[in-house]
Amino acid sequence: MPLFALPGNPVSSLVSFQEFVLPALRKLAGRSPELPVLHARVVDGWRSPAGRLQLARVRLARRDGELQVSASGGAGSHILGGLASAQAIAYVPAEQTRVEPGEVLAVRMLPGEIVPDE
Repeated sequence: MPLFALPGNPVSSLVSFQEFVLPALRKLAGRSPELPVLHARVVDGWRSPAGRLQLARVRLARRDGELQVSASGGAGSHILGGLASAQAIAYVPAEQTRVEPGEVLAVRMLPGEIVPDE
């Protein structure tokens, strides 16, 4: 019987579920463990911690046929407001310390969220 243990911090728990548990459950159900990856252009930049992959909580919008992404609050794992409004997780490479407006990031939708229409 599989057992999944998640961190007690709500933000860490959601991100850990998205990254580790959901793919494992999909595989156990006979589905591909890979979740779809979308690409979205950054509207407003933000800082990213040096030397580690940042899994940023973000909001999405579609404007002029293009998917756009903006941070949904602070990066701290204790900030629940940003979690409540997040629609997706954006992946910022470990070597990157600043996310600049106009660049494109890979994003994965959070469970139950849908890609916004224009």
